[in-house]
Amino acid sequence: MTDVYTLSDEIRILDEVTNAALHMKVDASATAGTKTTIIGAQTNNVNVTLDTPSSGQVIRASSTNAATWHNPIDIRNNALSLNANNFHTLDFIGSGLTVTDYGNGIARINSTAITSPTERKQFDAFANTSQLVQNTATTILFDVVRMTTGGSFTLTAGEVTINSEDTYVILFSVTTDIDVFNQPAISRSWLEVDTGSGFNAIAGSYVFNHNQNVTVGEQTASTHVIHAAQIGYIYRVRTQRFAGSGSVRTVAAASSITFVTSGPSTTALTIQDESSNIGSFTTLNFVGANVTATDAGGGVAEINVTAQTTPPRQFDVYASTAQLFSNTPITVLYNTVRRNTGEFVLSSGQVTVNAPDYYLILFSVTTDIASFNQPAIVHSWLEVNNVMVPGSSIYSHNASSVVGEQTASTQLVHNTSSGDVFRVRTVRFAGSGNTSTISSASSLTFVNTGGVGSTLAIKDEGSSLGSFNTMNFVGNNIIATDAGGGQVNVTVSQSTIDVKDEGSTLGSFTALDFVGASVNVTDLGGGVAQVAMISHCFDAYATTTQPCISTVTILYDTIRKNTGAFTLSAGEVTVNVTDTFFIFYTVTTDISAFNQTAITRSWLEIDTGSGFNPISGSDMFSHNKNSAEGEQTASTHLIYDVVSGYKFRVRTNRFAGTGNTATKADASRITFKN
Repeated sequence: MTDVYTLSDEIRILDEVTNAALHMKVDASATAGTKTTIIGAQTNNVNVTLDTPSSGQVIRASSTNAATWHNPIDIRNNALSLNANNFHTLDFIGSGLTVTDYGNGIARINSTAITSPTERKQFDAFANTSQLVQNTATTILFDVVRMTTGGSFTLTAGEVTINSEDTYVILFSVTTDIDVFNQPAISRSWLEVDTGSGFNAIAGSYVFNHNQNVTVGEQTASTHVIHAAQIGYIYRVRTQRFAGSGSVRTVAAASSITFVTSGPSTTALTIQDESSNIGSFTTLNFVGANVTATDAGGGVAEINVTAQTTPPRQFDVYASTAQLFSNTPITVLYNTVRRNTGEFVLSSGQVTVNAPDYYLILFSVTTDIASFNQPAIVHSWLEVNNVMVPGSSIYSHNASSVVGEQTASTQLVHNTSSGDVFRVRTVRFAGSGNTSTISSASSLTFVNTGGVGSTLAIKDEGSSLGSFNTMNFVGNNIIATDAGGGQVNVTVSQSTIDVKDEGSTLGSFTALDFVGASVNVTDLGGGVAQVAMISHCFDAYATTTQPCISTVTILYDTIRKNTGAFTLSAGEVTVNVTDTFFIFYTVTTDISAFNQTAITRSWLEIDTGSGFNPISGSDMFSHNKNSAEGEQTASTHLIYDVVSGYKFRVRTNRFAGTGNTATKADASRITFKN
């Protein structure tokens, strides 16, 4: 049987021995009469050529299906070549990614810090002035913005307007004092939202401060909620004198409010183009759920880079009823769910987590006392599977039935397994009064930290290879294999990359360079390059007691979690990556003298290279009454732009009074989350 070829038809035969290609093409431009006899083929108007490739070239079809030799792509990490791959097209998707033609056949891909579906949004402000607090509620006038992302937030007269729809973790703290000596008071604060028809309190957001007298009156309370905000929602923090008759005031630079998108996120992902080469490879290995790849058809491999490894996992609940308790511990009966993304089950105040991950866990407990002259100290802590989480203790001082309400809260990062059961326990730790929780003023929140501890389930053409998180590579030119050790190799068998941004073609390129602290590319050997997206978090607490009459640094000494970007030395935390971090810290203090009350003040300091200085708006206060019922916890939070090498420490001292104050073992902690 003889095949008949017409004008412009072409045959190319690849010689596997000489690695040459024999081209036979019916060409009208061939000189008539100049013939080469080919057995079984038409000899008129035939050109016969023999092409030999340069070293390292591969053959691929062009848009006209003509086969030619081409150089493979060169994958780079921080300008160092990692891989010569065979992609035909890469399409970068996501509002945080922009791709530009850098010239000389090189593409530059840049990204901002992003979450799903848009960039990570954050806002952090504090109130720099003192305000009078009376029985009529007033709005805390937050007036100094420490951090804000773009136009997502507007601050006016202490009210925060949301300009970008998302689900936010909202944290606020309020510090109050009293102007008179013998007229104690309780101040109550809460969060309100205006969704379009006026302000209303967010259920379960109440916190309380006990202000003893003008000498030892300062006190900080804080709490947190997860709230789904729409564009135009307005938030404010309100405070009032709830009980007592003293003249209450807020303390300048010691009340704050923070918004951060609740989905997990990595740091800013910068993918840039630099031109230094070190080697060639045949396989590109994407590790981590921050990267997903699909076959978009037409020879296009679509790479979608987001700032999350799994869908955001969030749970937020509060206790709507009061509970009596004494010297026997009880479980706080959280019973009203504000948010649940589906991975959590609530039963009798206990939360079962059904998705393994690292979680940022925040909890607050507000207590009161029913007797007039029988003060008490309340101790609360977090348990997992009926075992206390080390370093999770918080304490509240309840003075009397008239001025007894008090809130304590804290935070920690926990490596959670599927099926772990959490509960918050509370007990009367000291004193003899009739203690109880306060309705709608204790809460518990879980937010996964974004990429640490998640698994990735990899599929090839729909066939599962293992549990890693979820990624399905589809198309004849994309092959995924289980490399063992929780790693998956992804091989794309084409050459030069057609780079796209949001589906728009920029051109064909031969180099990709991955740059930035949150992306790591390594040579695994055997022609495999591994690309890993990194999230950063750190959590530590102090296991020892420290006298704090004079100013001391809290000696955090036990690390619960460190993703590798942090160094702890003598209580000082050095951050070794450049990123924006959510910083939480808690300090618990006590007093050893029976009849000498005191106020302890704590704050966060930073060393950017020229010595430590306080961070404005980071102050918080605790009231320590006497040795019988003196324990008190204060906590607060902020967002900070950190440059690699910055150092942080928490400082505390006796701010007022005469008692011998000291920190409480296992009840002071610090947390960083990017």
